[in-house]
Amino acid sequence: MFGFLTKIFKRKSFGQRAEDFAANYIKKHTPYKILARNYRYKNYEADIIACDKSENLLIAIEVKARNQTALVSGYNRAVIPSKLRSVNACLKRYTATCEHEFSGLKYCIFEAYRDDKGNIVDFSFHEDIPLRNGLLRGRQI
Repeated sequence: MFGFLTKIFKRKSFGQRAEDFAANYIKKHTPYKILARNYRYKNYEADIIACDKSENLLIAIEVKARNQTALVSGYNRAVIPSKLRSVNACLKRYTATCEHEFSGLKYCIFEAYRDDKGNIVDFSFHEDIPLRNGLLRGRQI
């Protein structure tokens, strides 16, 4: 009767596992320091906010969790104007509440893929995503 709820909860738990996986990967394999996860401002959210101290950059990392057989894949599907506005609003609020001033911004996407059993079987980490409409470029936050 409520099978659709089971699917929603499984999807959410995989999304959370994908974010945990991404955070662990970023900590171990990049020079980035994670500053916040699931940062919310009003009805906006940024999955991971990090910084690169060597370049003094604030980094927004969007985590996408997908089935291995998904028809829609590729980070370009995640770079939509509404998501960029959401991330931009979060970064603007985050920088207003922190004492550090960053010299620039970077946008990255982490994609995690799962098999039919829900296990993460593959991932890709895309850095320096080219953005449309100038959102998130330079100090435009």
